[in-house]
Amino acid sequence: MTIIVLPFPPSVNVLYAGRGRRYKSKRYVRWEIEARNALRSQPFTPLGKIPLQAHYRFGRPDARIRDICNFIKAPDDLMVHEGVIADDSWIHHYIVEWDDIEGVYIEITPLEARKAR
Repeated sequence: MTIIVLPFPPSVNVLYAGRGRRYKSKRYVRWEIEARNALRSQPFTPLGKIPLQAHYRFGRPDARIRDICNFIKAPDDLMVHEGVIADDSWIHHYIVEWDDIEGVYIEITPLEARKAR
């Protein structure tokens, strides 16, 4: 099992900007820098090319109504880029929930280990 704690990510709706040629938004770039620093300060064991379960617990940053699934993309991509997981296509099972925390808490577990419990 690997546990990662990151700052609250931007919504998938604001990750990219531009018309025709898309590029990362300033907000996404700022979050990536902050999240990469947070990730690199945490111990983790890279998970290879095996089926995984990702359990996401998001802290609500404010009282606005939000679509929780819009916040998975940025952390998934960061974990791939930083070598935590081989590719987000290896995540075969997601659990996504709101919690009374700050940021996002991600628990990555090999599916075989989950089935053994």
